[in-house]
This record gives sequence, C-alpha cells and structure tokens, in this order.
Amino acid sequence: GATAHEVFLRYIDDTGTAQAMGIPCGIEWLDTKLGKLCPDRLILLCGPRGSGKSALAKQIAKYVAKCEVNVSYHSHEMSAREIVQGVVSIDGVRGQSWNNQLFAGGEMDIIKAWTRGIFPESKFLRIYDELSTLDQVLAQMRHDKVKYGTKVWIVDLIQRVRGRIKGNRELELSEIAWELKQAARDLDGTVIACSHLNKSLVTRGSEDIENHADQMVIIAMPKDKGGNSEEEKRLLKINKNRAGP
Repeated sequence: GATAHEVFLRYIDDTGTAQAMGIPCGIEWLDTKLGKLCPDRLILLCGPRGSGKSALAKQIAKYVAKCEVNVSYHSHEMSAREIVQGVVSIDGVRGQSWNNQLFAGGEMDIIKAWTRGIFPESKFLRIYDELSTLDQVLAQMRHDKVKYGTKVWIVDLIQRVRGRIKGNRELELSEIAWELKQAARDLDGTVIACSHLNKSLVTRGSEDIENHADQMVIIAMPKDKGGNSEEEKRLLKINKNRAGP
C-alpha cells in the first residue's frame, strides 16, 4: 500500500508538472475523452457484428507503433496476414488491390516502403494469431513486456478467447475480462479488448466484461430515415469512464 501523497508524487515531478502518462491513440476525440491510453487500464471497444471494432483496433495499433511504442495485437478472428493488410491499407493501399495483387504506382511505393521496413509501425507492432487460450495470451503479454517493453496490448476478440472455467461461458468470460484487467495493472500498461454487443447493447456472453472494464467505447451504426444502417458512417460513444467525468 501507499499513502495518497506517495501515489500523487509518482505522477507529479519536482516542478509541479504532471508526468506524461498517456499514449495517444491517434483519434483526437478519443484521446480527449479517455485521457489517452494510460497504464493500468482495461479499455473495451464494443459494437455489433460488422461495426468496425477490428478496423478501429488496427488503426489504434498502427498509430501507437508509429509513435515508436511497442504494441502487441492478439487476433482471434483474423490471420496475421489479414491484420498486416489492414494496417498497410490505412496508408492508402486499396482492398481491391490486395485481392487482385495489382498495385497502382502510389500503392507500390507504400508496399516497397513496408518491405524495406521504413515505417516504424513495421517494427514496433507485433501480431499473434495462434494463441487461443487465456493462459497463452497472458504468458505472451508478460514475455513481450520483459523483452520489448511493450506498453499496449490489443485482444481481438474477447469472446474468442478460451478461459480456464469450463461449463459456464458467462463465468469464463468474466474471468477472462478480470485477468486482462489485472494484467494491465501488473504490466503497467494498457489492454484494449474488442467485444461484441448483443441487441440490448450489452457485452455478449457476460455483463461482467463491462463491469471489469475501466473504460468502454461503443461503436454505433447510425440509421437513415428509413431505418437502414448507413454503411459509411460510425459514431463513437463513451459508455463508461472510470478515469474521468
């Protein structure tokens, strides 16, 4: 334990200035609302299927790595190749170009730059697509912290991780969320977990996923006047924020 004064001094230097804690995620509105990606936090990126949770997670991972901060991406739905294609596409390589393996002039320049390892995110972003259990993910997180000094971990998707509890999926998911939260504290970093929402906008499988989180971002799909989803638009909402108002 520590006194409130001792804890306060950890984040304030001798000049009375707050020490830089957070890592920007690259989305100014989110950085303002969340106070950036700060240590000891479990952040949920939630939304219905097809809302763009993985796309947002890849965008954040890319920006963090671009800041030359080590970030690990644990993918439980897409292969490592698909993750890399998504990250590179943010630089301007069209999905159709990947499908046809035909790149335009500007796209080829980006491909060559990535091949040569010119972009920082090619070296500071590590991707894992073969870890299926909670214990495997936690072990890799600890390894990356010690070897690379990793500060941000992304788990995509929490409902795809297998926990230790068998026969009760709700308790299993609650355990997974709790262990990820504890890992953020133990490793002095930020864990971002993608999670499905059900039709009632509750985390799918267990409400405890939301209960254990420190911050929760919902990706909403706005509808037009006819009640149809607008495919090109997404709204971000802060549904929970223990770190601020």
